[in-house]
Amino acid sequence: MGIIKTSYVDRVYLQIKNKITNNEFKPNEQLCISKLTDQLNVSSTPIREALNRLLHEQFVIKGDNRGFYTRSLDYKEQLELVTLREILLLSIIKIYLNKTSQENLNDFSKKIEDLINKETNCNAEKIKNVDSEFTVLILDAINNNELSRLYTNCIERNSYPWHTFIKQNAVYFLDIYEKLSFYIKKRDLLNGEWLIKGIFCKLKNSKHIELLCLVSD
Repeated sequence: MGIIKTSYVDRVYLQIKNKITNNEFKPNEQLCISKLTDQLNVSSTPIREALNRLLHEQFVIKGDNRGFYTRSLDYKEQLELVTLREILLLSIIKIYLNKTSQENLNDFSKKIEDLINKETNCNAEKIKNVDSEFTVLILDAINNNELSRLYTNCIERNSYPWHTFIKQNAVYFLDIYEKLSFYIKKRDLLNGEWLIKGIFCKLKNSKHIELLCLVSD
């Protein structure tokens, strides 16, 4: 019975965590237990256990009324996460290029190109799908659990600023991913690195994170 209970709580925990990282819950939003029980069709007990786990992981906080809230955005923390994400992504691509055959590189590039060309319209959902698929494909390919865990954790904690930013710059990011997949296929690390640094420089210089943090306070 203990195994079943743990698995059940894990499922609820992941559902709530996904809603936070997918921006369905915004920073500083109260997580009402009664509403969550209705949304997830579960009792309050696994909801509380899941929220306490997320509290320990600092995805949520407790307010003055003892209720649970998603964390507000901290400007310094988000800038550090952006920098860490840049460093990790560059490391992941270097590892990927060093250990992957040309056939697999071609296949990777083809999948990204197909995803970009799947729809003619450039919308927020499309760029989010391309961004997500790029991450999944490259993390699966490097087969490094520790590096994948670090990068995934970084993505989750930086999800809201990142997704709102790429949605606002969808055309730019689709062009970037198309070029990046081409450079990866050609094993052109120099131009790939230049491209990635340009993305993160654009984000840091845009005041986007600073403005989001002000709104969430």
